[in-house]
Amino acid sequence: MPDSYTGEVVLDDLNPTEIPPEVQGVYWYDCSTSDWKFWAPGVPGTTLTTMGGGHTYDYMVSVTGSCDWEIPIDYVLPTPMPQPSDPHNWSSCSSGFFPQHLSDSYSGQVVLADLDSVPSEVQGVYWYDCSISEWKFWAPGVPGTTLTTLGGGHTYDYMVSATGSYDWDIPLP
Repeated sequence: MPDSYTGEVVLDDLNPTEIPPEVQGVYWYDCSTSDWKFWAPGVPGTTLTTMGGGHTYDYMVSVTGSCDWEIPIDYVLPTPMPQPSDPHNWSSCSSGFFPQHLSDSYSGQVVLADLDSVPSEVQGVYWYDCSISEWKFWAPGVPGTTLTTLGGGHTYDYMVSATGSYDWDIPLP
């Protein structure tokens, strides 16, 4: 969902014929309850009922294979947003893997080797490169990692591995 989308999509209201059969479920970590919430097509009793926009709501979608899923939203494109100049914040409230991305309006590149204030709890950043069907990885201070930059927007969704809660301000050049 775009960062600028402020509505909600009710998952059980989605047309089942428009959900690709490869979609097995949607997961979201709720920091306020320290619980994973989930939704699966046609499965009663799921705990995730809606999807919202913005980087506060980063979702993990479980699929059995490659697919495109266009989630219908009532959305009017906003006027172009100015390029952010303040640091972008990634955070989590516990250890584990957390989906993250830079602002959809950011079109630059953050060079990971140039970051000097990475929290010690951050063990690495993963990104799946669909063009070569491979995961790329970066770890602070580790030579030879395959992920060298962070890009902005929903095209670049990352997974951050952390040993505990962290608050990471990423400077945007």
